Amino acid sequence: MKAADMAQALTRLGSSNPFSAPASRPEELWQRLEARRPASLRFSLHLSRRPNASLCPCLEATIPSLIEPSKFHTITRILDPEHSIPYLTLSPLLLAAGHTIISGLLHFNLCSASYDLSLAGLEPWDDLWVSLPLARHLAAELRLSEVLAGILDVRTGPAWSCDEFDEGLSHNWRVPQEYVDSAAYSTDAITKSGMRFAGLQILPRGQQIKTLVSAELRETIRNNAAQRQRESSFVLHQKLVRWSSQLYSIWRDVDAMLNMMDGEGGEERGEMEGRARVLLEDLGGEMVPPTWCDMLEWMQLLSSKEREPSPSIFNRLKNVNANCLLSDVSLEELSELRAMDAIRSELMPLTADESSIDMLARLGVILQAKLTAFDRMNTLSLPLLSSSPDDSGPPEQRSLRNAESSSKSHTRTALPQSRAECQEEELARLHTKIDTLATKFDAFMHLHTAAKSDSTLFVKTSIDQRGKSGHSVRRKETQSEPLGETKLDLVNTTTVALNKIQTTPSLIIAFLSAALFLIMIKANSQ
Repeated sequence: MKAADMAQALTRLGSSNPFSAPASRPEELWQRLEARRPASLRFSLHLSRRPNASLCPCLEATIPSLIEPSKFHTITRILDPEHSIPYLTLSPLLLAAGHTIISGLLHFNLCSASYDLSLAGLEPWDDLWVSLPLARHLAAELRLSEVLAGILDVRTGPAWSCDEFDEGLSHNWRVPQEYVDSAAYSTDAITKSGMRFAGLQILPRGQQIKTLVSAELRETIRNNAAQRQRESSFVLHQKLVRWSSQLYSIWRDVDAMLNMMDGEGGEERGEMEGRARVLLEDLGGEMVPPTWCDMLEWMQLLSSKEREPSPSIFNRLKNVNANCLLSDVSLEELSELRAMDAIRSELMPLTADESSIDMLARLGVILQAKLTAFDRMNTLSLPLLSSSPDDSGPPEQRSLRNAESSSKSHTRTALPQSRAECQEEELARLHTKIDTLATKFDAFMHLHTAAKSDSTLFVKTSIDQRGKSGHSVRRKETQSEPLGETKLDLVNTTTVALNKIQTTPSLIIAFLSAALFLIMIKANSQ
């Protein structure tokens, strides 16, 4: 990408302090604060490439692109107990910062030992897998350290999860208690759609926890992996990663040899000639992407058209039908055609006396042209390599979320769009609430008045009865328990009535305060 675009993106991201420069709009300040906010984490289960079809537990963080904030990229970190250092995907990190895969490799001048395309089958897909320390360094250079603080936290480096098949998953960490309660902790709870958390809680040594994995969940994960491999965007990403790594590796070898030849004296030209010849012989059988077959496959993937299986190339030549002649070339045919794309076919000596050094210099020019072309291919592929914030996860979950999003958007369009109509609806609801409170208050006052009169009448009647039968009451007081119970009931009834009278004013004040508050809101809104 252009340097001006990168500078604009970094300016939009802002310095370490979001308040260092005044914001023209509140939305701009909000975007600055969001850019500093660490991306939440998600625990996902993918299918590894090992023969035993073990699961690959991963942490994932989805971040917006610095160049186009509406596009998002997901960084994946493998929770692996076999490696002492966690590994993360580098390609989405570069894409989120505005680089292409090939431009990011050239920008940081990474050696081939700095990354791996595969991790002995542990990985769920091909990528530029880098260690956690290197990922932290590159994220700092790309100004993505703050937004990736959760997944790049060095304190969570020892975290791992291991698939033990019938015994489930074993973890030396857990999702914090505030996100998932211990009583409800399970594989489904920590992998469900929408589960996000800020960080990990590392468990004490020797206190691992286990969560079960059902056969249905394993089957779902396998189906998701198979469906992902059929998606054009996924296949395109895999091709670009492999082609970038291959082209970059060859370029480093040739560039290193050309740099060694610069400034060498005439007495060492014979030695340089021998080294150049050896390198050309080693690279003679290599295929340097993008070849014309690679370009054809890239264009087929980029178009992402759903087409019927195409006939063989020989049958197409016999058929004059335009649709048949222009159908996609199959992967098997592309593999056969690539045999003609070796460097050897491009490095035939132009003259009889052309030296190996001259041929190597010509190869350097060819590689520079391929680097430029491949960077443009990466740039044109960016729309398929990014996603919306809800596009992460298994394909069927993405479809479900898309359906829910469509339903919500349809519901939103049915709501009143005019601000005046919204205010009228709010006022109508306030009127209804005030009328309801007034009705309840009148009913409460009526009940309170009736209860007070009944209590007074009951106490007066009891006193009159005691005055009329004084001797009888005194005789019954010397007797036993039934009259004692009657006296106790009288005291209890009077006490209850007094308690009601004492607690009623606070309720009245509460209702009056609520009514006055709603009236004030109504007046302000008018």
